[in-house]
Amino acid sequence: MQCIRRTWRGEEKLWKVFWVYGVAISFIGFFTALCVEIGTAMSSGLVGTPSESTWYFGYYMWLAVSICYFVWITVSLWRCAFNLEKRMLGYGARVLAVCVALAATDHFIIMRSSSQSQALSRSLQSRQ
Repeated sequence: MQCIRRTWRGEEKLWKVFWVYGVAISFIGFFTALCVEIGTAMSSGLVGTPSESTWYFGYYMWLAVSICYFVWITVSLWRCAFNLEKRMLGYGARVLAVCVALAATDHFIIMRSSSQSQALSRSLQSRQ
């Protein structure tokens, strides 16, 4: 918990925020989500397949955690950008923070519209 506060306040070294909290945790999160998706796809039709409501609950929980993470890492990158000897890298870190914020926003907007369109198509199919 202390590391989260230190990075949020801009007190951590930039290399640690970028490589450990940014790159490593993003890879872990990505591969965890990928494994869950593959596992769900492979178990379709088998006993123990999660119900649709369980899947949606898990999806929206993952979405909430992801949004919190991306806000935290973007703010941390911005605030810790100049915690190094070469100031030019600090400007690069701030550009990266803006790019992360834009990409995450775009990603979540696309995911939201995609899940809404899937829900609409399911409801239309159930009416037929």
